[in-house]
Amino acid sequence: MTCVYAGGRLAAYLNNELSVDHPIAIDSNFTECQACADVVREGRELSEVVKSAGDGLLDSELVEQVRASGEMVLSRVSAEQEVARTTGIRRLVENVHLVWLASAACVATAVCALLATAVVGSDCRGSMSGRGNIALD
Repeated sequence: MTCVYAGGRLAAYLNNELSVDHPIAIDSNFTECQACADVVREGRELSEVVKSAGDGLLDSELVEQVRASGEMVLSRVSAEQEVARTTGIRRLVENVHLVWLASAACVATAVCALLATAVVGSDCRGSMSGRGNIALD
């Protein structure tokens, strides 16, 4: 784990938005690198100051509306991902006939090549055997 990698994920790390394996790897970097550990400590202190400054200013109803809006956005993103996945699968199934068509074209080309080789090969053998029958005077 590099400092650049850990630093690029610092905000997500501080907000507990990373998958399980990432915080473990980032924690190991913070224990090995004092500069990174200092940045994390400062980030946590800043987060606490911001949270404490906004405690009395925000209406609980407004906070709940924002939270509900966030949940709606996440559910919309999830629904759009599902639609994109099913649409991709449907397009793949719709285009399977093109795969079969291409396969048939390859087989037809191979058969034609084999037939051409057989015809050319038999002509060559026939003309060679004819040369052997020429009588020398």
